[in-house]
Amino acid sequence: MQTPVVLITSRSNIQTILEELEEVLVENNILIRIVEDEDFPKFLPKLDTRKKQDVPVDLTDEQFLALAKIAHEKDITINELAEDIIRQEVAKHEK
Repeated sequence: MQTPVVLITSRSNIQTILEELEEVLVENNILIRIVEDEDFPKFLPKLDTRKKQDVPVDLTDEQFLALAKIAHEKDITINELAEDIIRQEVAKHEK
């Protein structure tokens, strides 16, 4: 049995999550915790004030799920994991 992943979302966002990820949620033992909109920021990490740039990334549902599981195991967000991966790849090519 797979270790469950917990997805925390706000009440106003749950319908979008269910519509877009229904198949992935059901097939991969993902639990959903719904919190009130005003409480949702309490679940977010403190913002990093370093200058950042948006980098669009296209992922399949399977790729996203694999990254979500890795991030969960490391107890970090998917964005933090993506930043780590990008930093490592940039460092490899700077040598």
